[in-house]
Parts: sequence; C-alpha cells; structure tokens
Amino acid sequence: MLAVETHNISRTFVKKKKVKVALENINLKIDHGSFYGLLGPNGAGKTTLIKILSTLLLPTSGKAEVLGFNIADETNEIRWRMSLVSGGEFSGYGLLTVEEQLWMFALFNGMKSKNAKNKIDELLEIVGLEESRKTELAELSTGMRQKMNLVRGLMTDPEILFLDEPTLGLDVEIARDVRDYLKRWIKTGESKRTVLLTTHYMQEAEELCEKIGIINDGNLIIEGSSDEIKKGSTYSSKYIVDTASQYDIKSEYESFELNNISNNKYEILILNKEDENELYNSIRFNKKITKFEIVTPTLEDAFMSLTGRELN
Repeated sequence: MLAVETHNISRTFVKKKKVKVALENINLKIDHGSFYGLLGPNGAGKTTLIKILSTLLLPTSGKAEVLGFNIADETNEIRWRMSLVSGGEFSGYGLLTVEEQLWMFALFNGMKSKNAKNKIDELLEIVGLEESRKTELAELSTGMRQKMNLVRGLMTDPEILFLDEPTLGLDVEIARDVRDYLKRWIKTGESKRTVLLTTHYMQEAEELCEKIGIINDGNLIIEGSSDEIKKGSTYSSKYIVDTASQYDIKSEYESFELNNISNNKYEILILNKEDENELYNSIRFNKKITKFEIVTPTLEDAFMSLTGRELN
C-alpha cells in the first residue's frame, strides 16, 4: 500500500467569472517511509495539492488515497493519522502560552497528559524554544511561531506529515536543526512515517528528499531523484572563467555556448562529456585565462531548462 496515490487530480477556481486551473491531472505515487519533495515557484499549485491530500479541499476531478483511505469520504481516518504544518500559519490562541498551546493540541489528538509534556520538553529544546515556553502566543515573532507549529505537527508522531514551506521565517541554524530532526524522525520510523514537503528552497529538497517532483502552472512536469532531475538541464556542466583584459575569448571558443557574466568573467556551457575533456585541456594551458572552475547543474538550472522560469 502506498502512502499517497493520486489519479488525475485537478482543481479549478472561479473568480469573477474567470476559471483558473490550479492543478491539472496530477498523478503521484509516494511510498511509505519515504521523504518526497514537491518543488515549484509561488502559485505553481503546491499548496492546493497539500490541501487536497490533507482533506481541507476537494478536487474538481480525479481521485486520491492517503494511507489507503479515500480523501473524499474517509476524511476522519486520514485526519487521525496525519499532521499538517504550513509556513506562516497562525494557529492557536493568543492568550495561551507556547506550552499551554501544545499541551492543548496534544490532548485534542488523544495524547495522555504525561506523554504530551515529555514530548513538548523534547521538541522545544530541538527547535530552540525552551526559554519561550511560558511566552504567550501573541508575543511570539513570526519565526518563533513557526517553530511552535513544527512542534505541534511532530508531537503526535503522525503516520504522514504534510509540510508546506515549513522553514519559512526560520533562521539558518534553526532550519538546519529542524531538517536534522526530520531526517532522524523518518529514519527511526521503521518505514511507518512519510513526509510530503513543499518548498522552493532547492538545498532543502536536495538534503531531505529521496524523490522530488517539480510542479509548474499546475502540472507535474518531472519526477525523480535530485541527480536524475539535474539531467534535464540543457548542459552537463559549465566553466566559470576569469580572463585577462582585452582578451577576445569569444573568437577562440566560438564553438561553445558562451555568456558574459561581468567585465572579464564568462561562463562556457558544456553540452556533452566529450566537449568537457577538450575544453579542460584548452583552458588549463591558456595563459590568458587567469582563473577557472567547473560547475555542475543545480536543481534550479534544471528547472529553468524545463520551464524557462526561475525556481525561487
């Protein structure tokens, strides 16, 4: 049984008599115990898909199952087994403290009070909120509130965790701690925990996800590992070179695709491995090239090649 399976999921919205297609025939298969990442720019349809799979929104057409349950008529079975954390959300009650909020949510989800308190202690330390446990929600900064939301989503140990831009508003160090904890959480789950992450941070997706899907304008355009997706780039690698002044590099390397980055800095795109050896031997003995480095394609490069748009 798959953790998530969708069949031609589509969703449209009507605003001022105009129809907007948010998702179009999305087909996903996510294995139990896996970490799946969904990359795409703002407005691509990532959040709409998360809302459908977490039973907050019905699709216009198509079917989907989460943990073997139909999203249309078995919503309670799914909700007891999942958690959803969205970046920037404001959940809770302003007069309650961080500790009170989390304890309340834990009891709402059927946890025993003692177990809830132990879990709260553990997770608050991980996200760096232990000193703010007595702080009222209304007094928290955006980043601190997001840390609390992450704790809320993790403390019930869900079978499937939906993370929609979870590190939005977090500083670099805390975001790294959160990623480290998520990796441990998946690893110790004995293939019983699944995460679906939406993000437009390439590094986050590469670090966490075994499989990545790229969504653009409501369409799932490619799936695979990070390395597999990078092969969708228009080049296999590129050289970044600094040249001496007055050097006409374009005439010497006219058979390659060459772009000027700044005054004496250029990038030379390599379309195949055969060209890479030839170019390397030429560059390293060229005294008018003062510095060079080779760069392999990134996820953003692949996204640009596939869609013509920047990922961020």
